[in-house]
Amino acid sequence: MCKNVTVVIPTIPEREENVKRLKEIIKYPMIVVGGDKSLSAKRNEGGRQSTTDYILFLDDDNMITNESIKTAEMVMNANAAVGVIGLLGFHAKNPTRVCDGGSIRSYQTGFCVDGYEKGKCDAYPVSEVCNAFMVRKSLFDKLEFDEKNFPIELDEADFCYRVWKSGYWVIMLKKSFVLHDSFTSSRIPNFRRKKSAYFMGRNKIIFQKKHGLPLRWIPLHIIAYLACLLRNPKMILPFWKGVIDGYRKKL
Repeated sequence: MCKNVTVVIPTIPEREENVKRLKEIIKYPMIVVGGDKSLSAKRNEGGRQSTTDYILFLDDDNMITNESIKTAEMVMNANAAVGVIGLLGFHAKNPTRVCDGGSIRSYQTGFCVDGYEKGKCDAYPVSEVCNAFMVRKSLFDKLEFDEKNFPIELDEADFCYRVWKSGYWVIMLKKSFVLHDSFTSSRIPNFRRKKSAYFMGRNKIIFQKKHGLPLRWIPLHIIAYLACLLRNPKMILPFWKGVIDGYRKKL
């Protein structure tokens, strides 16, 4: 088995047992980054330490096989135009159900749709990936994650957009997959933490501003999210504060 991949796992103390299991399973070089830093900062710290051609960024609530890593590595080796490969995510508690198939974003409106294709193709293009994805080390060194503007939420969207602008493809690979211990299967916007609600409200606006994209559709996002959050009203205030800070922030 080729081992030209480093697996970078940003982690939190609550998931130490899961990381311990991953260390027993994964036969590739691994860098685990903990502490109080943001998700983007942890990914950057691990990516900088990598010395291999490819980096697999793997969130700590996933299980993966070495075969899935090898398959993604082979696709990277065979396709110089591919910059990022997302690994298909299945619910750990319902392994027949896809919970992460990548996203397709309209850069004019900012709206996203699920990118998962149910056809026969083993790989398909998307705008962005999350959760588990392989990146060329050379691209990571050039771009890194924008930990200042996107510490969490839309950090992968920003990174993948810059990969695409650099002339590379972002794809999802069906034969490489993870089991994701996802907390919800709902496609209706909701949040576990006030922190996530805040940064989603903020970062939707910052993403459009950073990349010179239209802001005129953002009010529709705000209305849609607020309507969905009526079922979880404690998240409305942090989300709204994020929206205000997003508009105020100068890039």
